[in-house]
Amino acid sequence: KVLPELRVAYGHICGYVCIYIEPVTGAASVDHMLPKSTSWQEAYEWRNYRLACSLMNSRKNDYQDVLDPFEIGDDWFHLELVGYQVIPRTDLEPMDKARVQATIDRLKLNDRDCLSIREEYASNYFQREISLDWPEKLNGKERRCEGTAGQRRAKACVGMPVEDAANQGLI
Repeated sequence: KVLPELRVAYGHICGYVCIYIEPVTGAASVDHMLPKSTSWQEAYEWRNYRLACSLMNSRKNDYQDVLDPFEIGDDWFHLELVGYQVIPRTDLEPMDKARVQATIDRLKLNDRDCLSIREEYASNYFQREISLDWPEKLNGKERRCEGTAGQRRAKACVGMPVEDAANQGLI
């Protein structure tokens, strides 16, 4: 019952891989940040829900070594534009860098499918087939992401000029 509300709240953007989940054909799912198997008392708490594409949700599973999208610090993840790999920011504290790398590894954020979709988005952007605000246009309204670093990061993925995103290390 909460999936439609999560889709709206997240602007149809997967909280883990930061891609647009198509409303009709995309497989959106509710991820329980704290797994039901270990934190059953949180199973029906809104604060424990994250919108995830079904692939990321299945990869996260009950593992707890994946960073919470709402607790990620600014610029912890970078996108290199040659091969479209997600990498940890080079000057992160060692513990944070290890957590970022663990998330990349657990979710397989650099597998062939993730690299391919990032390359497709970049190609469509550079060919001017889409703009950075196309998810908001598809949703019929501008998303409001304010507050946490994770929300700002999600907004930055789709809502700022490419030069600014590059300068901030988001792409």
